[in-house]
Amino acid sequence: ARGSQAPLLEAARRLGARLKLGAVVSAVTRRSGPAAPVSYDVATADGQVIRAKHVVLTGSPAALLGIRLPSLSANDAQLLQRMPLGESAKLFFFYREAWWRAAGKSGNVMATSGLSACMDHSSRDATTGSPPPPCSP
Repeated sequence: ARGSQAPLLEAARRLGARLKLGAVVSAVTRRSGPAAPVSYDVATADGQVIRAKHVVLTGSPAALLGIRLPSLSANDAQLLQRMPLGESAKLFFFYREAWWRAAGKSGNVMATSGLSACMDHSSRDATTGSPPPPCSP
């Protein structure tokens, strides 16, 4: 119940020291064998190789194209080369308390110009009106 960041914080908690933050990925290679389950070798720019059961890649199309992905089809690579980025930004504001709730407001805003959307991602009990503790690399 820590707002929209809860799934990521829970994944980070479960992964613990296995979570690698700030590692620049240079290649992802799928490994499999007749008796072995599928796994992946994730190579980093500094020469580390990390074995993983699952890999989640996020980022801009240009950033993903900078990762050697042998399983990426020519069509998918072409799509990433031509995919424009949207014109949007996501900002997070942290308050010590969810003061808008005391005023009977939801914290959600929709507009037709300027700032187009604002959503309250605080927990229901408003304990996460301040930033969560940082994950350590």
